[in-house]
Amino acid sequence: MLPSGGRGEYVVPAAALGAPLRGPAPAPAPAPPPASAAAAAAAAAAAAAAAPAAGPGGRGAGPDHREVRLAEGVGSMINALRPLPLVARTWDLAAYKAHGMRPAARPAGGGLVGREVALAANHFPVSLGAPEARAYAVEAVRSEGQGEDGAAAAAAAAAPRLLERLVSRLAAAEGWGDGWVCDGASARVYAARPLAPGGGGAEAAGAGAEAAALSGAVELDGNEEEQEAWGGSYKVTLTPLGAVRLSPQQQQQQQDGEQQQQQQQKPGGAPQLSPEALRVVAALVRSALVAGGGGSPAAVAAAPAAAAPEPPAAAAPPPAAPAEAPDAAGGLAGGSVDGGAAAATPPPPPPVASFPPDTPCVDLGGCLCLHAPRQPGCHAPLGGGAEAWMGFAWRVERAGGGAALVLDARCAAMVQAGPVPLLADAALGAAAFAGAGGGSAAPGEGAGGGSGGGGNGEGEAEGDAEADRRLLASILVGLQVEVSLPGRAAPARRTARALSAAPPHATPAAAAAGGGSVGEAFEAALGRPLRRPGLPCVDVSVGGGEPEWVPAELCSVLPGQPHPCPDEAQSEALARFASRRPPERRALLEAFLSAAGGRRGGAGGSAAARAFGLEVAGALAPLRGRVLPPPHLSYTNPECMFPGTQGQWSVHGLKPAAPKPIPSWACVCLVPRDEADCPGPSGLPSFLADLASTLSGAGLDCAAPPIVWADPAASVLHHMRAGVEAAQQQFGQPCQLLLVVMASRSGPLYAEVKIASDAALGLPSQCLVAPNAGVGAGVVARGRLQYCTHLVLAINAKLGGVNARLAGDPAQVIPTVGVRPFVLFGAALAQPPAPAAALGARAAAAVVASRDRSLGRYSSRVLLQPAGAGAGAGASASAGGGGGNVILGLSTAARELLVDFYRANGARKPEALIVYRSWGGPGAEAGAGAGAAEAEGGASEASAREAVAAAEYAALRKACFDLEEGYCPPITLVFVTRRHSTRLFPADRDAADRSGNPPPGALADAPPLAPSAGAGGYSFLLTSHASASGHTRPALYHVAVDESGFSADGLPLLTHWLSHLFARCTKSVAVAPPAHYAELAAARGLLLSLRGEGLPDGGGAAPDCGGGGEGGGGAAAAAAAAAAPAEVRVHPRLGGTMHYL
Repeated sequence: MLPSGGRGEYVVPAAALGAPLRGPAPAPAPAPPPASAAAAAAAAAAAAAAAPAAGPGGRGAGPDHREVRLAEGVGSMINALRPLPLVARTWDLAAYKAHGMRPAARPAGGGLVGREVALAANHFPVSLGAPEARAYAVEAVRSEGQGEDGAAAAAAAAAPRLLERLVSRLAAAEGWGDGWVCDGASARVYAARPLAPGGGGAEAAGAGAEAAALSGAVELDGNEEEQEAWGGSYKVTLTPLGAVRLSPQQQQQQQDGEQQQQQQQKPGGAPQLSPEALRVVAALVRSALVAGGGGSPAAVAAAPAAAAPEPPAAAAPPPAAPAEAPDAAGGLAGGSVDGGAAAATPPPPPPVASFPPDTPCVDLGGCLCLHAPRQPGCHAPLGGGAEAWMGFAWRVERAGGGAALVLDARCAAMVQAGPVPLLADAALGAAAFAGAGGGSAAPGEGAGGGSGGGGNGEGEAEGDAEADRRLLASILVGLQVEVSLPGRAAPARRTARALSAAPPHATPAAAAAGGGSVGEAFEAALGRPLRRPGLPCVDVSVGGGEPEWVPAELCSVLPGQPHPCPDEAQSEALARFASRRPPERRALLEAFLSAAGGRRGGAGGSAAARAFGLEVAGALAPLRGRVLPPPHLSYTNPECMFPGTQGQWSVHGLKPAAPKPIPSWACVCLVPRDEADCPGPSGLPSFLADLASTLSGAGLDCAAPPIVWADPAASVLHHMRAGVEAAQQQFGQPCQLLLVVMASRSGPLYAEVKIASDAALGLPSQCLVAPNAGVGAGVVARGRLQYCTHLVLAINAKLGGVNARLAGDPAQVIPTVGVRPFVLFGAALAQPPAPAAALGARAAAAVVASRDRSLGRYSSRVLLQPAGAGAGAGASASAGGGGGNVILGLSTAARELLVDFYRANGARKPEALIVYRSWGGPGAEAGAGAGAAEAEGGASEASAREAVAAAEYAALRKACFDLEEGYCPPITLVFVTRRHSTRLFPADRDAADRSGNPPPGALADAPPLAPSAGAGGYSFLLTSHASASGHTRPALYHVAVDESGFSADGLPLLTHWLSHLFARCTKSVAVAPPAHYAELAAARGLLLSLRGEGLPDGGGAAPDCGGGGEGGGGAAAAAAAAAAPAEVRVHPRLGGTMHYL
C-alpha cells in the first residue's frame, strides 16, 4: 500500500517524524545543473555557507559530520527521494508464467537525484580505417618423430607464442608484408587484404586464391631447452574463414529480418561490434603495445652470473620540467588522433616519467610491465629478493557502436634479477647456507671433505637449513635462468626445475661426468674452488630426463619474471608503491599511450596497426556523473546524525541502535602470561576493565570476564573450552562470547581459533592483537578508547545487535521498496588457492539474508561446493558458460533464510527479493599485480554471467515455490564486482574530494562501457567509499533482473545508503554490505574447510618444489587429503548470527 500522497509520491508523515518540520514538507523541484564550472563552484560555495555549522566531528570524521534533529534528518532524506516513483507490486505468478526470467531494461530517462559533476574514465576510444579484415584459422603440425611426450606437453603450454612465431616465419618466407596480425590465443590471423603465396595478394594470384588454404613448412630453432620443447620442422596451414566486418552498421545490415527483430527486442540492442571484430581490434592493439619491448623476458638484458654485485645506481634526476599531459597522444598507428576535449580543465598532473618508445616491456597476459629502473616512480625494491615494476593492464571492450581501450596502471612483484647467490642473500640473509658447505670453503668457514661436512660449527641448524632451502625453492623453481657452463662461450638459457637436498659437495654427479660430487666436477672444470659451496645445486635439465645439477653460483635469474609467492611484507610494500592519486595515474596513462604511439618494429606489430588504420584517442573519455547524497543515520545516541560527505564519521560517543547485553563471556589469552599479566594500564586486566566499561557505556551491559591464561602444552580448542567453563562458573549462564588475545595476526593460529569457535563450540569469538590493544610489557596503551569503541561495533553485531539504521520509518526512507516487506540477499563464492585446488579442495559459497527492516541483522548459510565445481571466473568464462561459478545448493539455503525472515517478522513473507551477487569471489580484486589482469574482450565473461543469472534465478524461484505454491515475489538480481579496470577521474576540482578522488556517492549511471556489454541488463559504476591515499576503484553493478521496476535513481541510491550501514566500522564501504557479508562468510567457510582437511590455505606455506630430494610431497598430501575426516562446517547455532565479522 502506498503512503497517503495521492499519486505515489514520498510525503513526510508527522507521526513518523516525532516532531513537525519547521517549514513546509514539500521540497522544491531539482535545480538544473549549473551552466559552467564557475557557476557550479559558486553554487557549491553557497550551499556550504547555508549549511549548518559542523559539530565536533572527532578523529577521522568528515568536516560536515554533525548531529541533527530527527525531523530535519528524515525530511532531508525524503526530499532526496521525491524524484523517485514509488512502485507497487509489479510482478506476480501470472507475469512469471508469461515471461519467465526477463533481463532488466535500463530505466527510461536519466537520474535526477544528486548534483551533477564532470568525470572522466580511463577508456580510450579506438577506431579502424579498414572496413573489414580477412580471417584465417591457423593450424600447426610438427613433423613426426620429433620430441618426446614431455616436449609435446611443453609445446602445448606455449601454443599461443608458438603459433605467433610460426606465422611470423611463414610471413617472412612468403612475403606477406606488414598488413596482418596473429592472435595466438584464438589461433587466428587477420589481414587487411587477402593473403596469397609470394605476397602478391589475391588480385595477383587469381580470383580463387582467397578461397584456397595457405600452407608452408617452417623451421624453428632456439636454445637447447626451446629446441627440445618445440624446435624442428612444422607444417603451418592457414584456412580462410571469410571477411570480418569491422563496422557495427555493416554488421547490422548482414542480419536477416528475424535476427534484427530479436536484436531490437533485446535490451541495449544497439548495433555493436561482433565478438570476432572485437578480437581483431584487441590483436591489433596488443601488437602495437608490445612492439617496442618484445613482450618477453628475453627482451630485457640479464646480468652475467659470474659478475660481482654492482653498487646501487644513483637515482636518476627528476625531469627538468613536468611532462605536459597532451590532449591526444599519438595514435598507436603513429598518426595524430583527435582525442576530444574534456568537459572541464583537470588539475595539473604531478611530474612523472616519460617512457621512451624503446622502453623494454614484459607481456604478462593482459598486463605490460615496463623495465625502467631509472625512471622515477616505475621501479622499487620490495625486500626479500623482490622488486616492484610499474605496468599497465589493458583490455579492449565494446563502447557504444565501436570499441575502446581500457588502460589502467598496475604494479607487479618481480623476482630480483641477477646471480642466484645474491637472490639467496636478499631472500634469506647473508648467513643462510653459510655453514652447510663442504670442500674448499671461504676463510672462516672451515674445511670439508669431498662428500660435504665441514663448516665452522656455527652455521644453521639442520632444520633451519631445510626451511631456507624450501623457501628459496619456492621462489626459484620454475624461473628462467642463464647458466654459465664451463667450456661454453655464451650462457645457456634454462628453467630451474628443482633444488638439491644437499650442497654441491654432497650431491652425486652424473655418471657421464665421471662420478664423484657435483662440487668436485665443477671445481675441476672451472679451475678454482666454488665461492658459495653452501648453496644447493640447481637442476637445469632439458627434456624431463635425469637431473642436471649445477652450482647455484653459476646461475643468473633473468629479469621480468613474476614473483611466485610474495609474503605479507612484500605485498604491503607493493600496495604502497602501487598507490597513485588520480592526477599521477592519469599522467602515467597518457605518457604510456604517447610512448606506445611511437613504437616501431616487430612482425605484424605497429606496421599492422598502420595498415588497418588503427587510431586510439589519447585523452580520457568524458563522462556525465552525479554525486548522490548520503543518508541520515539513527543510533541510540545520537538519535539522528548526518555522517557527512567524506564517507566517514566519528565513532566517539555513539551508542548502537539496538545494543545486545553480554550476560556471560570469557577472555582466552594466547600470549604468555609473563608478557600480558603486567601491572599498570598495559596489563590485560586493565584493558579488560576498560573494555567492559566501554561496552556497558554503549548499552552492552557486562562485567569484566574471567581470564584463561596460555598453557604451552594445551591446544587452542582446550583453551577455548576452558574459557566456556570459566564463564559458566563465574556468571552462572552459558557463555555467549569468547574474547581471544593473540600476539599477532598469525594465519595458522587465527584459523585454529576460528575452527574451535565457529565449528566446534558454536560461539562467536572476537580476536584482538595484544600490541594493537596496548597490552603487553613495554607497550604504551595509546588510543585505547577508540580501539575499544570499534570493538563494541564488531561484538554487538556478532551477538545479534544493530549498530546503525537509516533514520526514520523504513517505509518512508528506503527507496522504492520500503513500503512493503522485503529481504536483502547477498551471495558469494570463494575459490581455494591454487595449491589446495590441485589437491582437490572444494570451493565455499555463502548466502546471507537480512532478518528485519533494520537492515542490520543478517542470517547466513555456508555451502561447500563439490570438488572441481568451482573452476574460477576465468575458467568458466572461457568455456562460455557459468557452470563453475553457479552456487550449488542455493535453493535450499535461500528457502531456509526466507523461513528465518518469516519467523522474525511476525509470520510475514517478504514481498520483494533484492539479491547482491558478488562476482569474481572474495579478495579477487585486480590491481595488486599482473596476475589479476583481465584478458582481452568481455563477451565470454558476459555469457558466463548470463548463465549464472539464469541458474541462480531459477534456484531462487524454486525456493519461493517450495515455501508456498504460487508464492512469486519480484526478484532483483544485481551482480557486483571490483574486478575491472575502470577508474573514474574528476574532470575539475568541483568533482574531487580532499584526496583528489571522486567523492563518496559519485555515480556514473551510463558508463561508456561495461564488461557485460552486449548482454541483457544494464550497469552503473558507484564509488561509495573514500580513500585516504591512492585512487579509489568504483564498484561495477550489473542489474541482470529487475522485477521490482527500480527507477534510474532507485538502485544506486539504495546501494549507496546501504554502504553506510556496514556493521564493523563508521565508514561507507566500497560494495553493498550484503555482498560484502557474503564474501566474508564464504572466506570463513573456505578457511574452516581447508584447515579441517589439512590442505594449504594460502597462509604462507611454501608450495612443494618437486624433485631433488622432496620425495613426492604432493602425493603424500593428496593421500592425506583423501583420508581426511568429514569436512569442517560452521556450527548450526551460528546460522542466525554475523560470526564472520
